[in-house]
Amino acid sequence: MDKKSPVFFTPATTIPYTLSQRGHVKITIYNQVGIRIKTVIEKIQSAGRHEALWDGTDSRGCTVSNGIYVLRMTAGDVIQSKKIILMR
Repeated sequence: MDKKSPVFFTPATTIPYTLSQRGHVKITIYNQVGIRIKTVIEKIQSAGRHEALWDGTDSRGCTVSNGIYVLRMTAGDVIQSKKIILMR
């Protein structure tokens, strides 16, 4: 997951990532104050390149508002975060 600059998207975004080894992966979206919006993926995956999709909805399936969100990926001992900006 590239952490260099925020990703702008509308109305959905594909999240590419690469795993160096098989392991448990969890990708979660948070709002600016740290409240969990949705867990996009949580499962064991093989090593290699993968993608996850966030469609701009919360865990109940409701569309979230425009704004800045934080994407957090945990894979084994590795934790990465990236800002993403939803603009409709």
